[in-house]
Amino acid sequence: IGWMRSSWLGSGGSRAVKTRREAIEQFEKSGRQDLAAKERAEIGVVERYLPQAMSPEETERAVAALVSELGLKEKKDLGRAMKEFMARYRGRVDGKAVNALIARHLK
Repeated sequence: IGWMRSSWLGSGGSRAVKTRREAIEQFEKSGRQDLAAKERAEIGVVERYLPQAMSPEETERAVAALVSELGLKEKKDLGRAMKEFMARYRGRVDGKAVNALIARHLK
C-alpha cells in the first residue's frame, strides 16, 4: 500500500472524499439513506490512508516560512510559491486556501 499512499492517496484520495461527500448530499436529498450510508463507510476507509490535513495555523506558518525561505516578495512569484508549496504538502492542504494565503504574503 506504500505506492498507493504516496501516489493515489496523496492527490486523488482527497478528491475521492470530496466527491463522495457531494454524493452523500445528493443521496440524502433523494431520500436514499442506504446509498448515503454506503458512501460514508467508503469515506471512512479512504480517510484512514490519507495524510493528515494541516490545520489553518500550520498552513499559515508553512506559507510564511516558504515565502521567507525562497525570498519571495512580489505577486509575480505566486506561481513559483504555489508549485513549491504543493510539492511539499500536496494532499494535506486545500490549494485554493493556500493560494489566498500566499497572495496575502506577497505585495
